[in-house]
Amino acid sequence: MSEPIRGAVLAGASTVVVKVGTNVLADPAGMLDRHRIQSLADQVQRVRAAGRRVALVSSGAIGAGVGRLKLSGRPSDLPQLQACAAVGQSALMQLYQESLAPYGVHAAQLLLTAADLDSRPRYLNVRNTIRTLFEYNCLPVINENDTVSVAEIKFGDNDHLAAMVANLLQAPLLVLLTNVDGLFSADPRADPAARLVETVPHIDRAVTDMAGATKSSLGTGGMRSKLRAARLATAAGGAVVMANGSTDGVLDAIFAGERRRRGGAGGRGTGQEPLAGRRPRRGRRLRQGGCGVGVRPRRRRSGPRTDELRGRRRGPGRRTVLGQTRRGVRRSALRGNRPPG
Repeated sequence: MSEPIRGAVLAGASTVVVKVGTNVLADPAGMLDRHRIQSLADQVQRVRAAGRRVALVSSGAIGAGVGRLKLSGRPSDLPQLQACAAVGQSALMQLYQESLAPYGVHAAQLLLTAADLDSRPRYLNVRNTIRTLFEYNCLPVINENDTVSVAEIKFGDNDHLAAMVANLLQAPLLVLLTNVDGLFSADPRADPAARLVETVPHIDRAVTDMAGATKSSLGTGGMRSKLRAARLATAAGGAVVMANGSTDGVLDAIFAGERRRRGGAGGRGTGQEPLAGRRPRRGRRLRQGGCGVGVRPRRRRSGPRTDELRGRRRGPGRRTVLGQTRRGVRRSALRGNRPPG
């Protein structure tokens, strides 16, 4: 993804979903790091102050509970994990609220399961709630409802949840903040010769195999789960940026290029034609550069989409109402007129 296209994507991102992982928020002992959460809240507020709507998908509840309960490591038993989530979720939200209080912004908690987005009425309710929170100048803080989740209704990890929320809101940009710089040719912790992959034209089996199946000690995701989330978000027409959330000012750095573009001076944008007049070509590209990975979006189709997550298309003479379809309806009926008896 070139700098002009990156700038155009950022400039058009009126709604942004930011996902932050457990290892970004926790210190080495597993306790929530107040300084990092405050830094993240400050950066999110600066993004919001630029006129964007931000939804934050935040891991950390189970990791925080592990630290508060002084456990030696992350449990593997489901009831123990759910107990850690119950203890840690309140601590997580308390820190977000305290960090946002100086700005007069409320942190609004939303705990979801996969069943909430699989049911059409609940799917619409979640979307309407988040949009209303935007109107109230609140920051939606979204997490999986680990205290009630079982295998049948789990997202699997918050990377997948973040991609689902991005599709739910039709957000042009999803930012994944993790504890690594991006995609490497091998696991850099095991292979010193591993190199940072600068560009990935498309996400295929070779790329996911390169990512491996590693995961963090406190979280459930890994690079492979992030690539799956990127594929899901870009398939719906969005763009994805992956960056190291442990780096100070990472969100500021991501949006700095867009601010330079608006200023019209400095950087590589000097002397170039206005980026608003450029249209990215179709296709996807995964690139590493600057502060992470960018995924070039496909052009989003115009008009409302009612089955964003299922990928269904409306056929001729088909009308969709709350996820249910009625075939063979005459045009007069669609206009509200009663069809001939």
